[in-house]
Amino acid sequence: ATCGSIGAALALVAARAGDYARAERALDAISARQGAPAAREAGELVQKAQLLAKQAALAPEGPLRLNLRAKELSTLNAWGRAYAVLAPYERQIRLAPGMAFGFAELAFRAGYADVAGEVLAALVPPEKIAPIEHAWAQKMGWVAPDPGPQAEGASP
Repeated sequence: ATCGSIGAALALVAARAGDYARAERALDAISARQGAPAAREAGELVQKAQLLAKQAALAPEGPLRLNLRAKELSTLNAWGRAYAVLAPYERQIRLAPGMAFGFAELAFRAGYADVAGEVLAALVPPEKIAPIEHAWAQKMGWVAPDPGPQAEGASP
């Protein structure tokens, strides 16, 4: 691992803990030692998450605040913690199709494939569940991407 990747990881860990000042210091240290490119990707995530945290702090108690908090944690790839924020409200979330699909993906990413499958079962036909979950696994890098279309004229 390079100093830049270690510093970026430190910044993300600090942000996940809600210590955005420490995250910014870590990013500043990377920039000072290795230049801005080393800190750019982590910095973008930290800035986006920090904005969501500020919005959540200003939002009234209730669903909007919880959703903003879950988005903050998801931005930082803290899937389990984001799921834990919303899981107590799963029943209500299932009643809102626009939120239910996102909740299913969050549950899948957090390791709750059974919950994801149950939520999806209420939203899509059964034959579509496995392809959706496979696409999520690809997006997460858990499975290799499907090969592209075969070259023209190639035998199957």
